[in-house]
Amino acid sequence: MFNRLKDGISKSMTTMNVNSNINLETNKLKLMIENTRRAIEELVKEMGWAAYRAMKEPDTDLSLLNNYVKNIDEKKQEITRLTERIQELEAERQLVLGNLGNEPGKCSQCGEVNPENAVFCRKCGNKLAET
Repeated sequence: MFNRLKDGISKSMTTMNVNSNINLETNKLKLMIENTRRAIEELVKEMGWAAYRAMKEPDTDLSLLNNYVKNIDEKKQEITRLTERIQELEAERQLVLGNLGNEPGKCSQCGEVNPENAVFCRKCGNKLAET
């Protein structure tokens, strides 16, 4: 009984640790995404004013507009990369936390830990996964 309690506490601590680390990293990435979106909005405004000036003053260098487009595209790629990293972290969370529950004899329905050779859960009667 003491070992089950000890295992339960250990798994709970691992779950909390994994969740807090991944949540912290995810929140940092979300903040970076939001800051990058704001930077894009600012670049779009500046590009709009540059385009306006270019239309008003015929000798304006239009290559400046290309630089804005390039910078905006780079920032959009950064958002994609950050979003992919968030998805990787979520997959990592599922992998780590999913493996915590994969112990022999553990019921997927109620969580009861049964003898390793059990076919059905002694608590709820659910058919146990074959090991």
